[in-house]
Amino acid sequence: MHSSTFLVDARGTQQGYKQHSIRGLGHYALHVLEELPHVLEPARLRYLIQKGSAVPESLQRSGVQFIEHDARLLPVTGARLLDDQFRLPRTLRTTSCALGHFFFHQDSPLFAPFPVVLTIPDAITFANAQLYGLRQRAKYTVVHILERYLARSAAQIVTLSEFSKRDIVRFLKVDPANVHVTPLGVEQRFFSPEDPSRRRSVLERYGLGGDFLLYVGGIDPRKNIRALLHAMNLLVRDQGRPVKLALAGRVETQREYPDLLKAIDQLCPRDAVLLLGYVPDEDLPSLYAAARVFVFPSLYEGFGLPVLQAMAAGAPVVTTSCSSIPEVAGDAVLYADPGDPRDLAFQIGRILDDIALAGELSRQGQMRAAQFTWRETAAQTARVYETVATKSQTA
Repeated sequence: MHSSTFLVDARGTQQGYKQHSIRGLGHYALHVLEELPHVLEPARLRYLIQKGSAVPESLQRSGVQFIEHDARLLPVTGARLLDDQFRLPRTLRTTSCALGHFFFHQDSPLFAPFPVVLTIPDAITFANAQLYGLRQRAKYTVVHILERYLARSAAQIVTLSEFSKRDIVRFLKVDPANVHVTPLGVEQRFFSPEDPSRRRSVLERYGLGGDFLLYVGGIDPRKNIRALLHAMNLLVRDQGRPVKLALAGRVETQREYPDLLKAIDQLCPRDAVLLLGYVPDEDLPSLYAAARVFVFPSLYEGFGLPVLQAMAAGAPVVTTSCSSIPEVAGDAVLYADPGDPRDLAFQIGRILDDIALAGELSRQGQMRAAQFTWRETAAQTARVYETVATKSQTA
């Protein structure tokens, strides 16, 4: 057995380090970091944290040694990027580790003192440039230069789906043999029946009564929210269904938020759409389980974690067969044409009208979701570490 030690970046789980802790990246990082000590000896792990920021309690209990980095950020634009590239390597040189793993490739320094494993979750900004404005495309053009260099210099790349692997190889021009797929997991609490009073309390807090459809995620163009609003108009105005749409996510800070409000007013009855804002992880199982249908009309996903969570909680799902989603959902959901709101409304209506279909989708969804565990994600990630360590020792 190798005795190498591995440095793993835990900064994304801490509030104040970029916005990772409230996004999917932080969720992914936290659960892999929690599970790694169960598949590797804790003594072989080091967790990189930022000094002065709270560390999640589950990581404090992990038995893993922390390596503190004092960022000392200057009050200038791009200070975090400059620190990652110029000051972080000094901290890394003190660790004597065999490799470092960064859960988001842009968090990695260009010149690390050891081989680097990078998680590149997707190639969204490469594949969907046409969906963004000129200013965003200009920004991405600059960022892509850094991303390509990081990808080509990495010892190994981890991504979340076979679809993302194909796009990463295509756009970043890397060797497919160096890209490993480690699908995400879902926590057991999404499957577990909960106290009915707890669910009622959550629903009351968000003002949800009666039948509702649920969407969880962002509102950037690839999420295809306009198609969902068109479908809601067909369901509510044309078909007279007494159903509401609950949109969960910290959308008020996104640049598309003003356009979302306009689209709601233009495309469907305003009182048919509820903006829930940011929903803490502990409330999500209740919302998924109570929804008549979980709707996810996305055009492009690196994985599609909300679909997995919804299936685990027993929500019937309507989504699209775009990008990575079929790898997650399999045959346990209904698929709609992402460019046809009428088809989206039709598939939602099928579930609303057919109790037996809704029940079967719920059952199949939970069976499918049970195949995805964070322990397996961590185990596959650890195997990548061992591969890199072996190559370094024999080089």
